[in-house]
Amino acid sequence: MAEKITLGMSELSFTNGTATLGIIGLGSCVGLVLYHNQGTVCAMAHIMLPNSREGLPRDANPGRFADTAIAYMVRKFAQEGIKAKDLAAKMAGGASMFKKIEKGKLNIGQRNIAAIRKALKAYNIPVVAEDIGRDYGRTIEFDASSKQLQVKSYRYGMSVI
Repeated sequence: MAEKITLGMSELSFTNGTATLGIIGLGSCVGLVLYHNQGTVCAMAHIMLPNSREGLPRDANPGRFADTAIAYMVRKFAQEGIKAKDLAAKMAGGASMFKKIEKGKLNIGQRNIAAIRKALKAYNIPVVAEDIGRDYGRTIEFDASSKQLQVKSYRYGMSVI
């Protein structure tokens, strides 16, 4: 049975296919998976905020922000000899949990999604599946061997993307 690794906010994790990676309770945060098209090496990030340059406190944790998380993940794949062009992405989350008060700059979920798309585009990494936005939370689990992302929500049950 594969080991299960559950990520907390702002965490990143890599596996060579010997573990499943998961996140419990995504709201406006986004769970991003990058994986090697031809192998079982994969990474997951629990991205909390869109941009490390917006005057928010910076720290040594690259998983907190979309821009730093993706750059870090691409570098780690490169250290394994895997080029960005050989990666694919799946993502879930980015909800607007409090629609009535989230407008413009406060809509962190939509801003996270946009920042992730921008960073992935810079590396030419395609998003091959997603379950994003709307107004409900999600829990996710990625199996590197099957490359399937299981998405669970209280409102809509379970789906596999």
